[in-house]
Amino acid sequence: MVFSSQHSCMDTNTQTPHPTAPASLVIRDTDALDGIEARLVAQVNCRILTPYVGRLFRREFNWLSRKMFLRGRSDDKFRKTSIRMIDEIAAEVTMLEADITHLDRWQDRPLSGHDIVVRIVDVAASRLMVQFRRLDATAAILYRAQIYGMVVSTPERWEYMKPAMQSVSRLTNHCLGAIDADRVATSAAALQFGD
Repeated sequence: MVFSSQHSCMDTNTQTPHPTAPASLVIRDTDALDGIEARLVAQVNCRILTPYVGRLFRREFNWLSRKMFLRGRSDDKFRKTSIRMIDEIAAEVTMLEADITHLDRWQDRPLSGHDIVVRIVDVAASRLMVQFRRLDATAAILYRAQIYGMVVSTPERWEYMKPAMQSVSRLTNHCLGAIDADRVATSAAALQFGD
């Protein structure tokens, strides 16, 4: 198989396929999950094909899993909101899949990927892993369409993925405890200002 030089310099966010052995991906915060005592813990081997989802697994997955597990045990509203937000990610990925089915013409073409081991500590983490893997498979269609078909540009690829990326950001902000409008309004109404 011959790869032309134009494929390797399309953009800095696209990895050029390379037929060598798969690289191992270093995952942040794996030690953060070590102290968690969960009823069920599973380790899942995942093959990640795209740089964007690779970064999500590497930088955010363990942190999000830990936050959702620890805070969700004592705050039922937080847990339910987290699950709802993961469902929103699922909906965005489903819409993305529908939007790009016409670009799925290069399935047999390789993308370099990474093998990772993901630790699952609860249902929310499991659901999040499933959605990240679906997002990876869908993003791989866009990467292949860009690299092999040259029918999608980098800005177009990011535009397709933007709604799903924003839903992941909303979950991250939720787990960060970012202030939302409802909480601000409730707090402001509770304040009593003196004359």
